[in-house]
Amino acid sequence: MGATTRASSWLALLGAIASVGCGDGAMPTHWLAEQTWSSKHFVYHARPDDDSVDASAVVELEKHAAVVAGQWLGLAQDSWGGINYFKYRDENALVAAGSPCGDRPCTVLFDSGRIEIHSPLPIDEHELTHSYVLGSTCAPPLFREGLAVSAACDPTPELSYATTADRPPWLAQSWRDFDDFSGPAPTAYQPAGVLVTWIIDHWGIASFLAFYRGLSCDMSNDQIAAAFVAHYGVALDDVWSALVSAPSRRLCSFTWGCAEASASGDVPLTNGLYGYRVAAPLTQQGSTIRAGYTPTALAPVIRACSASSALPNFNGNWPLEPDAWLPVVLAPSTADQVVALADQRGTADDPNVRLDLTVTPLPVGSIVPDGACAQASPLTVDDQRATVLFWPHPSAMVFQIQSSTAPAAAEAMIRDDFAGPDLATVEACQTCTDGELQNCADAMLAPPTNAPWLRVTWNPTLPSLLALSFEW
Repeated sequence: MGATTRASSWLALLGAIASVGCGDGAMPTHWLAEQTWSSKHFVYHARPDDDSVDASAVVELEKHAAVVAGQWLGLAQDSWGGINYFKYRDENALVAAGSPCGDRPCTVLFDSGRIEIHSPLPIDEHELTHSYVLGSTCAPPLFREGLAVSAACDPTPELSYATTADRPPWLAQSWRDFDDFSGPAPTAYQPAGVLVTWIIDHWGIASFLAFYRGLSCDMSNDQIAAAFVAHYGVALDDVWSALVSAPSRRLCSFTWGCAEASASGDVPLTNGLYGYRVAAPLTQQGSTIRAGYTPTALAPVIRACSASSALPNFNGNWPLEPDAWLPVVLAPSTADQVVALADQRGTADDPNVRLDLTVTPLPVGSIVPDGACAQASPLTVDDQRATVLFWPHPSAMVFQIQSSTAPAAAEAMIRDDFAGPDLATVEACQTCTDGELQNCADAMLAPPTNAPWLRVTWNPTLPSLLALSFEW
């Protein structure tokens, strides 16, 4: 099991941190009827009739803290803690209860030093990130929320961008414009998360935290700019310009999701406490992944777990055409990436999110170097449509694809799509004879066959992914 993330409509954005003093009339939260569990760093509160959580909640909170607070933020175990976590059945219940948050999840620091998290999620990674650093400093919202978004990928950064051609409007803005963290549809969370992730990827988390701890809540943009150049020796305006113009960048750090263990077979992604998992790592040998369709489900996304594995554009590169719910073959890659649950928060009425994946590692030899087709094993998909995602390779790669459900006389139609200025060379071939492909032509022009051989030359100068779509 793991922990859990957030619940609510993604526009009713989350996690506005509140710093509340008792002198303002705010009082610590006390529920007359509750079930509670305690651990080294947490006291967990839930309503008596809430059967979505049990004593394992604090175990999972401590696991999250070990990865995010301990390994990533580098915080000593005794440097934070005493966090009271109040879990609500859904966001409507949070609002009705008159929580300190008003209409959304939040983390609250009282004058006494008491820290409270209020959320409809069993484990709210965004708010937990706030709680780990809240007692030590109060940074401006740009970096305070940016750090929490970076750690949790919450709110989900990919949902606004449906295709590889989409570009978020904030790319045309300045970091000085990102001050909208309230209201029904705040716009600053995603760019704040991308900015913090970029800074961390270039200078490291330790340097960022040193900078972060030197800030104060109410700094003006000019004061922020001065503090940044004093710490990093470069202007924040120049950093933002580099981020905007870069051919690729990570949208978030996704610290706990990137720490998930590899899995195969049936791999449900869920934000529920029982069986919590929000990501499945990609294997170097490649895998076929099928996402199970449900009416409310969103297609998964691909997220980079290191700066060197950053993807181009902003949509997570999961192929939305011909259909996101058909098998997707992820070709062998040395990239450090995961397939992730796109929506971690659900709705105001129902915070529960689940996406069923079937992960099947590719057989050895499914995709081989050019000249080795005699040793190749057919790449078989269990549908009459499928997509193959190709990462760059220094030399040509070869595979034969077939459908186990298509009629024997059905012919495979092929389409390619790539993100970036560099053209791929994709050839379709009739046969493999004596280890060499025969009767090859451009895949878009070659006569269709039932089980075509493909030779792909794809080594772009800029980071890109190549998508090959097949339909029998």
